[in-house]
Amino acid sequence: MMRGAQSAGLVTYKGQGLPLGIRKRVVNGKRTDLCTLLLKQYAAQLNASAIAAPQLFQGHTRFATSSIAALPGCHPHQWTPARMRTVWRHDRLSGQYSACMGNVEAYITHNGDLDFFELHEVVYTLEEVQQLLIHLLHSPMPASVDSMCVAGLLELLRTAGMWHASVRYGYVYGALACAGNLAVATELLWPAETLERVTAEFEKAWSALVVEADLREATLRAEMERRMHKQLPAIASSGELSESEAAALIQSAVGAFFEQDLLAAGRKLLKFAMGSFGLVLSTSLDAQRELVIGSRGQTMSIAFYPMLGAFLFGSESAACKAGVGVTSEEPSGTSGKKVRVSLDMSTIAAKYGVEPGFEEGFRFDMDDVNGEMVLLRWGVAEQTPPLAPVPSEEDPKPMTMVMRYANGENALYAANFLEGGGRTNVAFMARTLRLGSNPFVLPLPSMGLDDPVGRDISEIPTILRKIVDDWNEPAQSLNRLSAYTLLRTLKHMMIEKDDSLQGLTRDCDLLITGCEVSLWCAEQFASDLHNAFPRLKIVCISANKLLGQLGQAFPTPQIGFSFNENSYDLHNTVALLVTHSGGTFATLNVSNLLKGFTSKIFTVTAEWDTQVGRAVRDKLNSSGMEFGSYIFTNFCGVRPAEPCSLTVAATHQLLTQILIYLMYGMKYYEPERKKIGGSKYHVREVEELEALNMTTLVNVERICSKGGGEPVHPARTALVAQGRRWADHILEGPRSWLLCTWYILITVGVGYTPLSAITLAIIYAATGTWGWGAAFSCDPHADPIKYIVGIIDAAIYAFLPWWTTIVIRLLQGRPWHHRVASRSLLIGDVPWVAQSLEAFTSKLFALSYSIATVSVSSGNPLDHLVHRHTHRVVRGALLAVGRPDGRANALTSSENTVCLSVNQASSIQNMGVTLESITLGHNPFKLGLSANAIFLPDTRKQWFSEFVLSGKGSMTRGASAAWTMGALSHKEMKNKATSFDQGVTGEALPAELLRDNPQASLATFKAIAYEHVFEQRHLGQWMATHEEMHNFSAAQWMERQGSLQELYEGRMASLERFVGFLVLFHAMGKKVQDWWPAASLGLLGYDMSRTHSIMRIATTASPVSGSDVRHKILEIASEAKREHAEKLVLSMMKQYCWKQYRWKVRSNRSTPSLDRSNHNTSPEDMRC
Repeated sequence: MMRGAQSAGLVTYKGQGLPLGIRKRVVNGKRTDLCTLLLKQYAAQLNASAIAAPQLFQGHTRFATSSIAALPGCHPHQWTPARMRTVWRHDRLSGQYSACMGNVEAYITHNGDLDFFELHEVVYTLEEVQQLLIHLLHSPMPASVDSMCVAGLLELLRTAGMWHASVRYGYVYGALACAGNLAVATELLWPAETLERVTAEFEKAWSALVVEADLREATLRAEMERRMHKQLPAIASSGELSESEAAALIQSAVGAFFEQDLLAAGRKLLKFAMGSFGLVLSTSLDAQRELVIGSRGQTMSIAFYPMLGAFLFGSESAACKAGVGVTSEEPSGTSGKKVRVSLDMSTIAAKYGVEPGFEEGFRFDMDDVNGEMVLLRWGVAEQTPPLAPVPSEEDPKPMTMVMRYANGENALYAANFLEGGGRTNVAFMARTLRLGSNPFVLPLPSMGLDDPVGRDISEIPTILRKIVDDWNEPAQSLNRLSAYTLLRTLKHMMIEKDDSLQGLTRDCDLLITGCEVSLWCAEQFASDLHNAFPRLKIVCISANKLLGQLGQAFPTPQIGFSFNENSYDLHNTVALLVTHSGGTFATLNVSNLLKGFTSKIFTVTAEWDTQVGRAVRDKLNSSGMEFGSYIFTNFCGVRPAEPCSLTVAATHQLLTQILIYLMYGMKYYEPERKKIGGSKYHVREVEELEALNMTTLVNVERICSKGGGEPVHPARTALVAQGRRWADHILEGPRSWLLCTWYILITVGVGYTPLSAITLAIIYAATGTWGWGAAFSCDPHADPIKYIVGIIDAAIYAFLPWWTTIVIRLLQGRPWHHRVASRSLLIGDVPWVAQSLEAFTSKLFALSYSIATVSVSSGNPLDHLVHRHTHRVVRGALLAVGRPDGRANALTSSENTVCLSVNQASSIQNMGVTLESITLGHNPFKLGLSANAIFLPDTRKQWFSEFVLSGKGSMTRGASAAWTMGALSHKEMKNKATSFDQGVTGEALPAELLRDNPQASLATFKAIAYEHVFEQRHLGQWMATHEEMHNFSAAQWMERQGSLQELYEGRMASLERFVGFLVLFHAMGKKVQDWWPAASLGLLGYDMSRTHSIMRIATTASPVSGSDVRHKILEIASEAKREHAEKLVLSMMKQYCWKQYRWKVRSNRSTPSLDRSNHNTSPEDMRC
């Protein structure tokens, strides 16, 4: 459960004929597990002996949007409770109808929002629909949630085989067709008695008809209409209708009895309802043979597993992969053991009626933009696929056999319909995606781990290494193919801009968007890309802002932001969508929205098989482009832990690979354009950046490695120790509470406090008598010592929490004079690191108990940290700050500024005590006012500034940023750079590196960059042999390295600090989490990998409404098609005119008597 699970429910149908629905619903507590609660309630129905296939299980988890998470709002929804009704069933073989009394009920699950419903060209609001359904269904509304109306509408529209429901349908859609707005006079609608009276007339006529006649269904329908028209006056009188209204009722009711089955009901509901819908519709009439699934504005997927004899459906496509890797086991005769049946794969595929490779599973993703309904029907396999039940005015549509089951005797059929009565031209099976043995589909991760967050952090080095290794396989890497497509697109744009005489400008060359942590990673990438290509116009903006302005009928004002719908012309811009989950509502809808503006849409996501990836692939398929050339993947797959760690690091690393590729590719493909896009870097600097990238992988491995037979790096040891120390700060509250509890229990139980017992012992030693009054030989109540001790004990009791906390601190060796209160944590670093860590840490403590939690905030120490947060400094507050490496000359001032911010915060003292601050970075220098400084592994080559200041090779140790700034400002820096580095050769890269084909040269570059750079004594040594730079001064060399150092800080150093802080805060959160079960003997505890809302993936429309998004997507797409058609027609007209002109010129030239000298081309000759 990853996309909101505050409540859940599950329904199944038991029994034969018209089965009874069994529904269980639960509301999750803050720290309970929703899945466990639901399955516990459903244990009897899920027992293997209780399941009789085929059996439907229809479930839903809810993230409340329109009401609180309470039991009445839980899905599956049912408006009218189960009732006994007369149902007429049609036997396809005999063609006969037979009546039976049975249970009639309907259930729906709905992801999305119902906003309006249209009836007879009148649009009703949700509140009006609720009132109409109350009076039409003659049943009170069970809950006020919008999805309940969907359940009511299904009951209103699903009428086939039931005269009671059909007459009601005929009354609404026939008799009231011209009644106007029904909401203004709901009290005039039929009461239940009138409906029953009119229904009895229809039942009587139909019962007589099926006994008397042996007719085909079409003839039965016509005959029933004829007989009911004979009773027109009686119907009109019973229903208090005019004869025209009664006639309309009869025609509509009879048609509904024959045609309004589950599919027809679903299609009509989707057609006239306004909002967003991910629907699953079932009734007791159909549950044993068919199911209808609908999608519009909300994604829906259906996965089929032939070897398991099952199909799964859900709004999250990843959830439908639950059957991947599950094996089907069958009894092996007399032994009773279960063995896996081993057959040839083609034989297995034929057995299940699917193409080879599909027997392990495949998935159908529904069209949520245009709107689509899918009918699934199962039963005995037929020689000829059955026809889908469509209205009489539509052409018959054969259903598709999806798979066989039960040894091939039974089959599952499907038929899909686009909204508005349309149908897709693409065959059902042609739209499916193979799940089993598909290298592009990652299986779901192992669930139920003790520490999902810790697992994610431990896998960071593996995933980062996998990203880099994949990048170094050009023949196999689709990431490289996507990067080449992006490179080619941006290169053309830059060349066009550079060659423009007027200085061609666009509103936006590259649009980058995402939400939350994905957006923060994207903003850092946009900054670094702009650093490399200053003339490239990059706009990085939240997907929610884009959606609020471009995807709404009434745009959402972006108050405080310089952005509105007219800010940028996005036509033909390049778009990069960053979303790890691939299903975030805003980003996913922006991917569809932007199709109306541009075809150059790229995405960065967790795997190829995501919803946003599918949206991009649909665009590629429609334009005939190659598969996957617009999709980047970080190989993380589905990660259920809500505190994001691995996914952030992997996304950042993938964007680093893209940046390096773009920087090198621009120089490789356009060697003559040395300043393409305003760039000033040299290809050797890209080589050094790649080498730094490789050292980051080594450093991250050392930070994350727990040893495994090798010594743990001191940096990791220090990070874990610091995290556990801060966990002790957080846990002192409940520890103090336990000490207080034991103190009270013991003193009250024994009857003596420690002070009173010691006092009485002294008195006894002096007098030989135990008790009060012995010291003064007086009455115990008159003993003044008793009252003095009592006053002191009262003070001890009053301040019991305080002094027990002090005792705990002294025993643990922690500062005893911090405030006795809950802790606050302030994280300071570059924006993407600070914000991502704030989200990570706050989610770690989302379920923690109030007595042992920490409030988390973040700030940028280079900007607003002091202004926003220093007024919150108190004794014992926690401050964690990441320091740039000031040994690099371009970062010296940054580190100095950060250190100043830390010192300013740490200098605010009370009673000689301040906050507890730590710094994390690469420069091995501790600030005097900080409590601790942790130094990360450092395996990179020195910068030239370090080399100059380090005494020819030894690393600078213990130098503050302020000292470094002063040293680098010395007049010696104006001397020639090579004077500091005698004997420098600075050999260039092999010539063949720049001559091979693109893929091979880039692969060679990646392979040897690390080794080649480390042959140098310091970074930038190549400048000694450069024709322009070898005469530069030391200051000029350092200035030259400035941009590279900034990219190193943005891409590599900040990532290492981020991973280091992850280890620290995870150790802190893990110790707090593990303490509760141990201290409470298992009675208390929580899971730090989840939050109360359980919203790992924000698929719900929030904060931007989803009601208008789909309409705007279609509107923009339609406008784009119209503009394309206009351009195409204009182009064809120009071609035609040109051909006519050329024909005319040739005709004139072929005329002998034509005097060509008198026939100069005039403007009129060019006209058509």
